[in-house]
Amino acid sequence: MAMSIINDLTSLNPHIQQQEALNTQLSKTRALVQISLSEDFLDYDKSIINNYLWMMSDSVDISYKLSEEILNFLLQNYRDLVSEIEEDESIFKVIGFSDWEAKELQLRSAILNFLLEYIKNKKLSSEEASRFFSVEINTIDRILSGRIDSLGMDLLLSILGKIEFTERKET
Repeated sequence: MAMSIINDLTSLNPHIQQQEALNTQLSKTRALVQISLSEDFLDYDKSIINNYLWMMSDSVDISYKLSEEILNFLLQNYRDLVSEIEEDESIFKVIGFSDWEAKELQLRSAILNFLLEYIKNKKLSSEEASRFFSVEINTIDRILSGRIDSLGMDLLLSILGKIEFTERKET
């Protein structure tokens, strides 16, 4: 797992360098724009104004190119990650969790998705869901925002049990 993290960090170096180059280019562009917006800019010779505008245009073009390279890099890494995942393999396993942790996270994720769908299908507001599941509203907010890291298995199973109990009562 440590080696995988090191490889991932190493692969980010070109992205970091491109991002720094983009930030530098955007700073130059901002400086050029600020000069061109100054009150006395139009008092300069026409050739100087023309040069400033060409430099701004070049700077914007370079920024677009760097931005496109960064996007392509990120998309390629995303495609590489997705291609590593086999159909029956958990994303949690791929990113380095142990078998047990991956299975637990996958189960928590499935329960969370079920709860999200249930709340959506029943058209429950946060307050209504809070009362229905007998939990605090901030717990519902964490569910609605998909914060799997802050929702323990015991809490999720307790909430899931309330759905089971309610569904049985209604039939």
